[in-house]
Amino acid sequence: MTSNGNLRHIEDNAIALLRGNRRSGHSDLHRLDYSYTCPSPGRYPYQWFWDSCFHAITLSHFDPEWAQKELLSLVAVQREDGFLPHVIFWQAGSVHHYWKYLQAAGALRPKWTAYIQPPVLAIAALRVFQSTRDYEFAREIFPAVRRFHEWLRLNRDPDGDGLISIVSPFESGMDWSPQFDSLFRGGFSARWHGPRLLDVRHRLAGHKTLSMLHRFDVEEVATNSIWYEAQRSLAELARETLDEEASTREEKEAARTQAAILTDCWDPEAGAFFSLVNTEQRLRRRTVASVIPLLLDDLSPEQLAALVDEIQHPLGFGTQFPLPSVAVREDSFQARPGIFLWRGAAWMNMNWLVVRGLLRHGLTELAQKLAETSADAIHRSGFRECYQPYDGEGMGAQDFGWSTLIVDMLRLTR
Repeated sequence: MTSNGNLRHIEDNAIALLRGNRRSGHSDLHRLDYSYTCPSPGRYPYQWFWDSCFHAITLSHFDPEWAQKELLSLVAVQREDGFLPHVIFWQAGSVHHYWKYLQAAGALRPKWTAYIQPPVLAIAALRVFQSTRDYEFAREIFPAVRRFHEWLRLNRDPDGDGLISIVSPFESGMDWSPQFDSLFRGGFSARWHGPRLLDVRHRLAGHKTLSMLHRFDVEEVATNSIWYEAQRSLAELARETLDEEASTREEKEAARTQAAILTDCWDPEAGAFFSLVNTEQRLRRRTVASVIPLLLDDLSPEQLAALVDEIQHPLGFGTQFPLPSVAVREDSFQARPGIFLWRGAAWMNMNWLVVRGLLRHGLTELAQKLAETSADAIHRSGFRECYQPYDGEGMGAQDFGWSTLIVDMLRLTR
């Protein structure tokens, strides 16, 4: 187990990193003040949706005031209809990301992208509230999160089954995950150009009819497992703000989402959860998304046993430094990422979600082991974007904010 001294060393370095990545000021483009933590200086200078939520969760342990600012800055740009983007461009900056224009609607100087990311906002808001018991913050953040949830139900659940759709691989947060390969047939070129051509089509459509295009309509299993947890979290936040009607509504919707995942995404023959494409066909690739349903409360004994076995199996996700983003047995598994990320490397935000799920089911020892091996990777390589799953070598961006989730993982499992 990580000693108190090593834990303190990790926490001190996490604090220094997040403070170094802070950005604050006034945006002439938005005519708003902003306060956020960029994922990584240089490579990722803007405010990303789920990155900020993860940053706020870590910050809630030692700088809750900044954690509140992080989330309030995120919702400050919310559209009237409730939409929240996956990237906010507070500063003009240089044109070094193609998606700054393709993934944004209309403007020559876009304020934000027109895509979403997995809806972790309510989870982060509840955690920050729990660390502060600041009811003024709860009352301020709650309406924005509720409106976002309503937008998702109205715009991303057209069949009303409780599962929300993503309309681009980039909305899953796992950009080049092989679970989407069958939707872009044709090898390397198709995997690279397919999502970008999809961006072009969305751009030409004005990003106004995303869920109606049906070119890429996926009920992604990790996104929806997070959606279940988000609805439960908002229900709890609603109870704290004495909005019993909203609490009841979110609990009811969370139950619908859970039931749909358990029945529609579960493949009894494979003994695994998979994402669904618009025909309700399962995308039968074993990626880390398949184990995120550990967040669900009502897993059957068979389902829980299958997930636990997959996490520990050497041909599944049981590498020396888990969890690889693709099961080792898959032919798409790559221990070292090339041009495509999320095809084998381990990511701390996925480990954090799985630790939460394991603890929910009383699997404390396995959760502790995952937290400890995650800490070992950080001891070896620092706070990196992702890690080689066999030797813990850090890869991708340096000083990467969401890898500070190790602080929360270690505290949860002590």
